[in-house]
Amino acid sequence: MRPLFLLGGYDLEMLEIRKLLQDKKVPFFDVSAAWGAKLSAYHAHFGSFRDYSHVYGIELIEDIPAPENYIRIDHHNDFSDRQASILQVAEILGIPPDRRMSLVAANDSLYIPGLVELGASKEEIEAIRLEDRAAQGVTQEEETAAGAAIEALKCIEDLTVVSYEGSHFSPITDRLWGKTKNRLLVHNKDRFTYYGVGAEQFAKRFHACKPKANTYWGGGVDGFFGGDCSDTPVERILNFVLLGQGNDI
Repeated sequence: MRPLFLLGGYDLEMLEIRKLLQDKKVPFFDVSAAWGAKLSAYHAHFGSFRDYSHVYGIELIEDIPAPENYIRIDHHNDFSDRQASILQVAEILGIPPDRRMSLVAANDSLYIPGLVELGASKEEIEAIRLEDRAAQGVTQEEETAAGAAIEALKCIEDLTVVSYEGSHFSPITDRLWGKTKNRLLVHNKDRFTYYGVGAEQFAKRFHACKPKANTYWGGGVDGFFGGDCSDTPVERILNFVLLGQGNDI
């Protein structure tokens, strides 16, 4: 019996996984989801899962009970100690990673610093980031809004704060990488993401204070964490980041 894969939200890594599965003629289901895809999106297919040895859900939020033969592939939140999802898929299929796969994995796990650590050239980094933004669905309007938002950024101590109208934060972070101090907070009216020193520590403290909040984190100790700020004033999130883990959100 063959394995089956369920694809999660689209970014460059997910599209590369899709291409890999297509090239190797490995069965998969794909609902063309945005980031934050849920297992329930595939509930209608549960009846056919018994025909496969294993069902691998890639970066899916388990909002419903999973089938018995289900295995989660992820490298975010509680799975942040694992290698990138594309490398996990490659290992399952017995495929050694090539240069392209390694670049995509480094980008998804550790962002630009991961690409630099891998020895990627400036051209490779720019190309991978451009592809990733396109895969995430970043619009030209968001690219333009990012430039305007950066012009109006604020600096509080060593924290750079950007208020942004777009729904994708990558046009901001890509433009500011290497140009801020150690910490960056980007937010719109609904969501925030913090990047930099102490991110994992902040994420765990935030989650402890608000266990039911929709939060996410990854990229290592000094990676990123973010979540829903629709019910939490940005000022409180800002103070939380500035004052450290001793501050309740």
